[in-house]
Amino acid sequence: MINKRELLPAQPPPPRPYRLPRDPVGTRPEGETPRGPIRLLWLVLVTLRFHLWRVLQLAVLVWVIYVVLVVLLAVVAVKAGLAVETEVLLLTHIVALFVGPLFAGVSLALLLIVQGYAASWREVVRPLLSLRLYAHVLAADVPAVALGAVAWFGLKAAGVEAHLAEMLGEGPWATWLAGLPSAVVHPLVTLPFVFAALDAVTTRSPFWRSLARSLRFAVCHPALLVTYGLFLFAFSAVLRLGTAFGRTAERPESALWFAVWLFGGLAAWLMGIAVMALLHPVYYRELVWRERESAVAAAASV
Repeated sequence: MINKRELLPAQPPPPRPYRLPRDPVGTRPEGETPRGPIRLLWLVLVTLRFHLWRVLQLAVLVWVIYVVLVVLLAVVAVKAGLAVETEVLLLTHIVALFVGPLFAGVSLALLLIVQGYAASWREVVRPLLSLRLYAHVLAADVPAVALGAVAWFGLKAAGVEAHLAEMLGEGPWATWLAGLPSAVVHPLVTLPFVFAALDAVTTRSPFWRSLARSLRFAVCHPALLVTYGLFLFAFSAVLRLGTAFGRTAERPESALWFAVWLFGGLAAWLMGIAVMALLHPVYYRELVWRERESAVAAAASV
């Protein structure tokens, strides 16, 4: 006699609750050598090949939150009488500071994707779920945001962009070239602390340990860190170039070509956002792996 249970399909096991891995970074796979900037960029492109939609969801979400907060704050500031451009821009840097933990949460989620884990939306807001963790991530992000703001306002006060614009004249190329100094200085001055916030949310370490570790990265692997800054500069320069030409270029009269022009620019911007969002955790993982391997080598030589 046939058992009725044999005719029924096997029931899938209940889904396991999602848990953040104890060590999201892990160790380098056996036999793999340290990766340079070209191989790290290639890894980013390969990851986008399989996880593009997920990466865009995570990265664009936080950018939209940041832009909405900046716009709302700018409107409130103008209504309150702070119509001076410098004052409004100072408030946007303050917004960037408090939204920094969200950017660290996105980097953690992307790190899990690179590591092969199913990253949850919870990782994006994980720094907000604990007041202690939020405070440490925020404090770890303060030096990078502060240095970036000081560099920007320093160039603004020195009139570098205005002076270059006067020398170069009008046109999209002149506008682009005049804005390049700030695009170069900002990533360079923030490099020593650029991974501190991600380290704080990944390891749950106190902010001073994450800051010290980020400084060690800069001291022990300056060449690798400089290539990360060059990638940031390249992204910022291309974005500025597209913005400069987008403001001055004539809009296509045909609705079809206008749609191609508009959505083509949006697609290029989204791809740039996705690449730079992934580069951050990919570089962080490589730096952590190199630090651990150096510690193992030093212990073995004793």
